[in-house]
Amino acid sequence: FSRAIQGLVYSTSMCFTVLADVMPPKMRSPSNGLFLAIYLFGNGMSQILAKVLSHLMVTIVAAILLLSACIFIIMVFRESLPEEAKRKALSNRREEGNNWGKIILRPIRELSIINRNKFFRLLAFVSVCSAMTHSSDSTLIVYYMKNQLDIGYQTIATMFFFKSLVGVLVMMFLVTLVIRCLQEKRAVTLGLMLG
Repeated sequence: FSRAIQGLVYSTSMCFTVLADVMPPKMRSPSNGLFLAIYLFGNGMSQILAKVLSHLMVTIVAAILLLSACIFIIMVFRESLPEEAKRKALSNRREEGNNWGKIILRPIRELSIINRNKFFRLLAFVSVCSAMTHSSDSTLIVYYMKNQLDIGYQTIATMFFFKSLVGVLVMMFLVTLVIRCLQEKRAVTLGLMLG
């Protein structure tokens, strides 16, 4: 259920959007990499909770962390859009009015960036396939390890912890080197092929 709700407002994509708003173009790639490294680190640390707490306590801790993050964002974060962009967005919204059809179809229209050229279309296709494979792969691994091999939740949590730790190390050290050697387009292609 929580995964379904997460799909409605996916926090990771919102963070990338905010970074694109506030970072100068030259700093967007490094800031995205830093965000992903921190995200993977948090993902890895969360696996430790499953090793030391019961299912109920993990749920309670996760709810408290989520509530704390919401309060922190409301109290500390400021608007990320510059004033000129904010005025333009409000003007566009006023022009649209309360036309629910336009409001609902706006994300689909904005996805037209994918259709800009062949590379973006292929990147979108491969990204969807990669995400579906990763999600189903993780789910199947957990069920297989638990049901077929009778491996405990603590061992599964340890596996996901090390998986996230390796992701952090790759983001911190290997990605920059690969981009420097292969350039961005080839680096993305290599990452999707390996992923």
